Amino acid sequence: PSPLSLDARSVGNPRGPSSHRRLPPPSRTLPRAPPEITNTPLLTAAKVVAIQLFFAVTFYLAAWLKWSQGMPEWFVKQFQPTWLAHAPGGLPAAFYFLAVLETLGFLGCVASMLRGEFLAKKKPLLRLTLTFSLFVFIVLAYGSRLTGKLDVAAYNLMYFVGTLICLVEVARDGGKAAGHAPEKR
Repeated sequence: PSPLSLDARSVGNPRGPSSHRRLPPPSRTLPRAPPEITNTPLLTAAKVVAIQLFFAVTFYLAAWLKWSQGMPEWFVKQFQPTWLAHAPGGLPAAFYFLAVLETLGFLGCVASMLRGEFLAKKKPLLRLTLTFSLFVFIVLAYGSRLTGKLDVAAYNLMYFVGTLICLVEVARDGGKAAGHAPEKR
């Protein structure tokens, strides 16, 4: 190499490129916290409470708006040209069906919290509620697709995928809460 060429190994090294030290190869994985820190019963319970609160708030607000304000004009405009307007009960039946689904989702989360499932080894009510939530998001996505609201359908897909992740997390942590040892398989 010419004396004017710069080599990253020689910059700042008064002895030149021949005396550099070999650096270890960069790590291909991110550093992880030790399991004794991340797998504590408190963190597991906090994660479950966060999931319960997220779904409870989401469903509560959606249901409360439907029950308290009634069927909005935009809903009628959006769904009037669809088969839902001609189904038994018409658009009010479809609208309040959504309100019932969201109310059930909220009640499932509240019941799971009241049962203390965030501290329990098994969380059957929370798992049932999250599975039920998947179907609620399918119904919502169907309505969005039916009326050509693809941006809203994309949001429903994100809720669906997020619910799947929460469901996997809750199922995976089945033996880690409240000081329980993980189940052996």
